[in-house]
Amino acid sequence: MDKKYEKSCGVVVFHQKEEQVKVLLVHHNQGHWGIPKGHMEQNEKEEETAIREVLEETGITVALLEGFREVIHYCPYQKVEKDVVFFIGKATKEEIKVQEEELIEALWVDMEKSLDRITYQEEKEVMKKAIEVYSFLS
Repeated sequence: MDKKYEKSCGVVVFHQKEEQVKVLLVHHNQGHWGIPKGHMEQNEKEEETAIREVLEETGITVALLEGFREVIHYCPYQKVEKDVVFFIGKATKEEIKVQEEELIEALWVDMEKSLDRITYQEEKEVMKKAIEVYSFLS
């Protein structure tokens, strides 16, 4: 009974204009809302995957911030185990360009309202921790 192992990486992307802090959320074609992320490619470091996936999905370039690495582990399908590694970062620009093959839309959402929109509880927990750390860093 072989299990397949998958690994994805993503970033909780923050963007600040004056006092208002927003986070980037993506609306997947399957209907759920979450944090931008995607599968690791061969020979990639986690951080490289995270940055590449945000860029591919949303057109946003992100600068990662130190001191945050959260992992969620789950089984998306029978005989499949998956880890998703999340980092936090700041967007270098605000303009979004959606990858339509994967996403319905991507939006900047007020930091406080992001938890209402995220579909899965595990990602809500990651977002809560990311907001705490970001608030402390900024």
